[in-house]
Amino acid sequence: MSNYKHGMKRTKIYGVWSAMVARCHNPNTKAYPNYGGRGITVCDQWRSFSCFYADMGDRPEGKTLERIENNKGYSPKNCKWAGRREQSRNRRGLNMVTVEGVSRSLGEWSEIKGISIPTLWARLNNNWTPKEAITTPLVTKRKGIRRGERLRDHI
Repeated sequence: MSNYKHGMKRTKIYGVWSAMVARCHNPNTKAYPNYGGRGITVCDQWRSFSCFYADMGDRPEGKTLERIENNKGYSPKNCKWAGRREQSRNRRGLNMVTVEGVSRSLGEWSEIKGISIPTLWARLNNNWTPKEAITTPLVTKRKGIRRGERLRDHI
């Protein structure tokens, strides 16, 4: 699409659009293996900057373009503006822990339960079940627990 039609070629939002199309459809782009190379595409409608801009508008401050379902392509139904923290929870290979049918990342469980990520990792690596690791509250006093005993046996 030429600069003449929309007059936004040198804007930040045009750069967002251009990078999105390149990483999905240009094999010479560094990011292509993680996008186009694994089947992520830009929908036909959004191959036009004007259509993309009509759907998404200007990029809000501090937000970046995110695909809601990480294994699907870029389209109006699968994209939104999101902050870095929110986006970091929607990555491939993220370790998800399921407790009572609810799947969340360790970071999310950490925030919700007030237990540090290293503590959750240690619990899981010491063969605690996901439910035990997430639902067992922190104990600040070990009074009455002898060396070598398991903390979870006393809770």
